[in-house]
Amino acid sequence: MDSKPEVGILLLESTYMELPGGMGRADTYRFAARRQSVAGAQTSVVVSERFATLTDNYVTAAQELAESDVRMIGANCGFSVAFQDAVAGATGLPTMMSSLLMVPLISRIFNGRVGILTFDADSIDSDRRQAAGWPEGLDVPIRDVTWSDAWMAMRSTTRPALDYPLMRADVLKIVHELREDEGVEAIIIECTAMLPFEDDMRQASGCVVFGVTSFLHYLYAQFPALPESVSAGAGAPGGIRNSDLGEGYGHWSLGDDDALLPIVTSANVACGFHAGDATIMRRVCERAVEHGVVIGAQVGYQDLAGFGRRFIDIEPTELTQDLIYQIGALEGFARVAGSRVRYVKPHGALYNAIVHHEEQAAAVVQAVVDYDHALPVVGLPGSAWLRQAAEAGLTVVHEAFADRAYTPQATLVPRNRAGAVLRDADEIAQRCLAMATDGRITDIDGGPLTIRPASICVHSDTPGALTIAKQVRTSLERVGVTVAPFA
Repeated sequence: MDSKPEVGILLLESTYMELPGGMGRADTYRFAARRQSVAGAQTSVVVSERFATLTDNYVTAAQELAESDVRMIGANCGFSVAFQDAVAGATGLPTMMSSLLMVPLISRIFNGRVGILTFDADSIDSDRRQAAGWPEGLDVPIRDVTWSDAWMAMRSTTRPALDYPLMRADVLKIVHELREDEGVEAIIIECTAMLPFEDDMRQASGCVVFGVTSFLHYLYAQFPALPESVSAGAGAPGGIRNSDLGEGYGHWSLGDDDALLPIVTSANVACGFHAGDATIMRRVCERAVEHGVVIGAQVGYQDLAGFGRRFIDIEPTELTQDLIYQIGALEGFARVAGSRVRYVKPHGALYNAIVHHEEQAAAVVQAVVDYDHALPVVGLPGSAWLRQAAEAGLTVVHEAFADRAYTPQATLVPRNRAGAVLRDADEIAQRCLAMATDGRITDIDGGPLTIRPASICVHSDTPGALTIAKQVRTSLERVGVTVAPFA
């Protein structure tokens, strides 16, 4: 099997839900897009004269993407062109921070009959024109949406209530003006928030319309395919090993975090509601960074006494706030340790509830979207949770469990049923190998079942967890399965 290289996308810290086609959504891309939010990159700052204060933040985020082996970098705000040279120089990677880079080429192709649709025309100043490589004297008509209250709501630093139908109507009005008043034949979209209306612009104007994603797709298609180390299941060869860690509390401990961290690639760290406390979260984050292990937020119900394994009928809005609280708490310790939270995974009863519970699934999705829509989310294939997450444009990671039995419906066998938890290390290792290759295992009744996960979890509280984790990793690496983080 061949795979194309991933593309890294630097994102603004957006507080609004993106429509299909927006660059913050995983389903916008025809390639594997690794998205990364840039600290402090609010629309109001990037568009303003204060943009230079974000240079170091853009470079840091780009370097993190480069370290995750992406082969090209893009960005979701056209005014990020100001950081083009800094990002390209710091990473050494092909970099396309803005559609404004395309203006000289498209202008020449269309004999000057090109216009630009932007968020704020005044911000396409001499500095940004120079950063985009415009030759001196290049003059193109530019129209913006600064007159539109619907579009200016995006400047808000709180979560704005955007009027998408009105935003669409205002954009189409400008496109019509560019076509009729300026006689353009091609339009370049600077503002990536307008990309969801790209096809509407083509139909309404009859013009050729270019956005940064169309050019990123063109560039991506030119990369040679890379051979994978093994022919594996559809989701398998990426992040194959994660484990639930930091699940003690005070003087009480559960599992051996220090022994497991050198073996796993991703740590699902308890965030204090079902297990874990401030001291434990900090220690696990520091150890994870020492071992190069990716940190994920393992969020759950507020249920220390029940270890988060009891269903709680909580109001969805309250659940959303509880989850944001947990992610934020872990983020603080991750950043102190020199890393950050890179994905979100629900725990225990919440994990199982949102397989079918539509309202709670929506609440979990909302928490991730509100906090950082670039964060991948982990869950059971076929669950309401992952379906809604995908519909919201989040990156979904299909997970399987090394040490748990499955029903014929591919759900987890309840822990109170005999045989729900597997304990034989050899059997578990072979089962994981099957998941990572052809995906064929057996359910608890002995029937055939196909599971193709992107990540496999070993619970740290399973008896013999350390032996199981070592044996699983050894078995996978022996046949050439890549054991690497998925986020």
